[in-house]
Amino acid sequence: MSDAGAIADSTRARPALTRLAHAVILADGWRRRAIAFAAGACGALAMAPVDAAPAMAVSLTLAVWLIDGSAAGGGAASPAALRRAAAVGWWWGFGYFLAGLWWLGAAFLVEADKFAWLMPLGVLGLPAG
Repeated sequence: MSDAGAIADSTRARPALTRLAHAVILADGWRRRAIAFAAGACGALAMAPVDAAPAMAVSLTLAVWLIDGSAAGGGAASPAALRRAAAVGWWWGFGYFLAGLWWLGAAFLVEADKFAWLMPLGVLGLPAG
């Protein structure tokens, strides 16, 4: 069997969760940021009114995998790895707070004629930090 065939067989033999973990850990660029954002937004489902506590476990697992993958290609304490880990944390937090502060946008619509123009500042600016 050729090397390519052996690699393909070993890839098929891995459990689905392991393949998912590898895909998340090795994600880079916009995919890494999108996964972090979506994982943070998924974590917001653990809050009221949904109260889906397992969503936070899934969200934090993905965040840990992304942070773990930040050290790929260099030392774990290198400045580049620390910047990648910080970016993952920022995107995760942005997704979490953007989805979790949905009610803030509704408050701007109570007197929409006066305050609707402030909605982007509150809804996007507050989670962005």
